[in-house]
Amino acid sequence: MLSGNPIQTANKIKDFIKRGNSISFFNKPILQAVTVNPFYPKPIDHYFVTEYVDKNELLNSVQNKLSLNVYNIKENPPIDLPFLN
Repeated sequence: MLSGNPIQTANKIKDFIKRGNSISFFNKPILQAVTVNPFYPKPIDHYFVTEYVDKNELLNSVQNKLSLNVYNIKENPPIDLPFLN
């Protein structure tokens, strides 16, 4: 498991591979679903305000690009998430 600052983590992985190491999986994880969030922080001057993209357009756009389940957890939480079983 990796955590922390994603840029620092990515740089550490790149350095690890540059030194001749490799990364592999014993059991490759299978992506079961994707969640979307229409919220984004919109910068105005020196601060941010809450903004949203069209939630239905976002959900439909992502669903049309992927062959997985896509959920807007905040608006339409599924009753039974298949990857939690």
